[in-house]
Amino acid sequence: MQRSAGKSSDGRLQAKLNPLLCPNIDAMRKSTESTRLRTSCVVNNYNYSDYVCEAVESAIAQALPFDEIIVIDDGSTDDSVNRLRHQFTSESKVTIVTKENGGQLSCLHAGHHLATGDVLFFLDADDRYDRKLTQNALLIFEAHPEIDFLSVGYRKIGNTNRGPVRNKPTRNCGISTLGAIYHRNWIGNPTSCLSMRSNLAKQVLPFPDEAAWRIRADDVLVLGSSIVGANKYHLDLPLVEYRIHGNNGFANRKQSNQAKMKHAIQTNRLIRYYVEKMGYDLKSLAELLPREFRTLQRPSLRELFDYVRMCSSTKLPWTLRLGYALKLLSHYLNDSRRPADVPAEAVIPAEAVIPAEATEPIRKAA
Repeated sequence: MQRSAGKSSDGRLQAKLNPLLCPNIDAMRKSTESTRLRTSCVVNNYNYSDYVCEAVESAIAQALPFDEIIVIDDGSTDDSVNRLRHQFTSESKVTIVTKENGGQLSCLHAGHHLATGDVLFFLDADDRYDRKLTQNALLIFEAHPEIDFLSVGYRKIGNTNRGPVRNKPTRNCGISTLGAIYHRNWIGNPTSCLSMRSNLAKQVLPFPDEAAWRIRADDVLVLGSSIVGANKYHLDLPLVEYRIHGNNGFANRKQSNQAKMKHAIQTNRLIRYYVEKMGYDLKSLAELLPREFRTLQRPSLRELFDYVRMCSSTKLPWTLRLGYALKLLSHYLNDSRRPADVPAEAVIPAEAVIPAEATEPIRKAA
């Protein structure tokens, strides 16, 4: 592996700001190094010479700059490395690392090994960041130490005829350990939309089977972080440009039944690995299903049904399962009607739209 380093104008909105959060970019920049979280961006690239420089430029152009940007080239056979070195040699915060081809997960491993930040961001080389990504992310991470993992929204660019983006509500997604183990609940978004605290990344990475996750390594980040107990938050702002093109490793390809079955088996092994790593007793863990559901902010009816099914599939006495189902229903009825919790503190990109009713500050999960 070779490594080369380059050298409020709206008063009404301000009135709604949570005083625990930093209200603007200037204040964040003035915070001391001892209090501000350091950020690392890990860019993974394989034969995306047409896009990778745009990806790195979007990371450099952040309104709140990354402390370091680590580009991992996975043995590209095109001119990716030459373009990267030509364009970013003089950028002191950009480190370019070349390695033998090993797939996406191997790149995440290499980047995680080199990263020194308190919060890690992951960027696929064919995607781009909105310039206010880090600003929005740190508003959440710095004010809410209980949040370990953040996913953000995205908009498609390129071949956008592949269907609309499925919106997810902005909310505290809570703990999803049992949901991931028993129901394979996938609480996250594509790789470029993900960030997590470094102490969580150390629990999730490395994952021993790199060969199984040459593509779709976001499954390792998303499912692994859920199983080890991360408290997750989703911010539904389009802070990532997700590119659809002819060479996508997964997003633009139709999967055969054989490929789907192979992936399901790999996912089963992934879940078992983290369960064993954490030393969980699955029988006693099932008793925590109602408690986990209560950490989920504004659950949907589908999520209620999912947790009821998980309770019914356990080997617990039927009276206990019935009691659990009633607890799930109680939380659903009490919490699902609360107003949306889009944080008014976030610095919203120009193209994003906030619902008029979404003005409450972030509320911690019960």
